[in-house]
Amino acid sequence: MTNTLSVTPDVSIVASPNPFSEKVNIKFGDLTENEIGISVFNLNGNRIYFSDEKMINETVEINLSNFPSGMYFVRLEIGGQLYSTKILKK
Repeated sequence: MTNTLSVTPDVSIVASPNPFSEKVNIKFGDLTENEIGISVFNLNGNRIYFSDEKMINETVEINLSNFPSGMYFVRLEIGGQLYSTKILKK
């Protein structure tokens, strides 16, 4: 199962697998070569993961194996725009 977030009509962001056990992949498609900020928040609003880098590959793997099962929110900052999606850890 995946969770797809449409950024523009031509570009979408996919989180898979969702739900996940240890690692979740965030795929950006044609957004490579852009500066992308990725944050993961727990339900209390605490940021538990952050990456701010120029995307070279289409996919980023986020390891959340040290965190408990539950719902998390992924926030993406792309070109000054904010996008968010939910992910679920088994």
